[in-house]
Amino acid sequence: MEPLIITTKNDLKKILKDAMIEIDYEKYCSLEGQKTYSINGVAKRLNMAHNTIKKYVLAGVIKSTSSGRITEQAINEYLAGK
Repeated sequence: MEPLIITTKNDLKKILKDAMIEIDYEKYCSLEGQKTYSINGVAKRLNMAHNTIKKYVLAGVIKSTSSGRITEQAINEYLAGK
């Protein structure tokens, strides 16, 4: 049986906040060295409308980061599956 940990609401908030910061940092590090583009940048690169790329991102056809940027890898995956 796992030990039971009792904590305060504020301590729990701090623990969760620290965990979220760590996860965001790990995501950032995994993108390091990869070129990222805005929706508009991808639209220009693929010669498509901004709204079309935005719809693809919202539908999950083109993957984006939590900040809304699109990686070079995501563009290549989209083009490979096209």
